[in-house]
Amino acid sequence: MSTQTYGTIPTSRKNTRITYSSQLSNGTSSVNTAGTLEEDLECLWADIATNTPAPFSTHPVYTSFILVSAEPQMRLLGMANIHFVYQCSYTGTPSTQYTEQNSSTQAPITEHPSFDDWAADEIFDDNGQFIGFSQSSDKFGIESYIVPASIVTKKEYFTSEPPDERGNIGKTQNPGRDYSGDDNWLVTGSTRALEGLFWTRTTTYEWSAVAWNSDIYPAA
Repeated sequence: MSTQTYGTIPTSRKNTRITYSSQLSNGTSSVNTAGTLEEDLECLWADIATNTPAPFSTHPVYTSFILVSAEPQMRLLGMANIHFVYQCSYTGTPSTQYTEQNSSTQAPITEHPSFDDWAADEIFDDNGQFIGFSQSSDKFGIESYIVPASIVTKKEYFTSEPPDERGNIGKTQNPGRDYSGDDNWLVTGSTRALEGLFWTRTTTYEWSAVAWNSDIYPAA
């Protein structure tokens, strides 16, 4: 990161700071690929409205920057300071972000994917309910097993308001990237929000080692 203060600033503006996170290889400051500009303006408190540009308007000097926030603060003697934050309009849409949380839970042994292969060791009552494993089995006394559990949160960025995911909650859908098994992922939640220049959509997926029952959880 580098910081540069420009000398050619309108007299009505003070303390302009431009912070770069990347530049072209030739080092020119005119093509900023990901940066912010912060600026403070002193004026009369009564003139705040006339000195505050509309949201997302371009900077009057550095036209590659657009306004994302303006925060006024009252000073002494009826004066005010307005803190502006501009963001470079050349940043492009940020990449999709994934957050993964892994843990474990317990499930009935009858839900184990190999349960049907152990039929010779299994005992059922007259109603067909599983009672347990026979005493001669190495699985005798086992009633449950540990199941890995994963929660994946996917955050996408858009230049306009994206469709919501409400219709997909409770349905199976692969979160993308390198995750496998479309029927193993269940959409459990989704949010949309306007964050600075971009709309975001955050979707939560829950993974099951055994595919979700398609009669109950259809595909999105």
